[in-house]
Amino acid sequence: METHVQLFVGQLLNTGDALVRLLDGITDGLVRNGFERDDATAEVLAMMMGTVAARFESVPQAEIERSTELLELALEAVFADLRRAEARARRRRRMAAPRRRPV
Repeated sequence: METHVQLFVGQLLNTGDALVRLLDGITDGLVRNGFERDDATAEVLAMMMGTVAARFESVPQAEIERSTELLELALEAVFADLRRAEARARRRRRMAAPRRRPV
């Protein structure tokens, strides 16, 4: 059985994936109809932000702020792990590199 944290992270990833796919799909359609990609992306982002903002208008500010904090923590956690993995990989490459003897 999944924990509440696993459920949250799963929902976070599924939501992000769905929103990115939607953004890409609508943007691609606008580009096919003559929009510049940057303009199309800006239009779709504005639409998505407006839609979500209208639905969340009745949510208490403290809940929105806490949700934002959790999203930021999730992003920070992923980047922190990536930085650690990158540092480990650099150390391994240095250790595996042949050492030159002084001449």
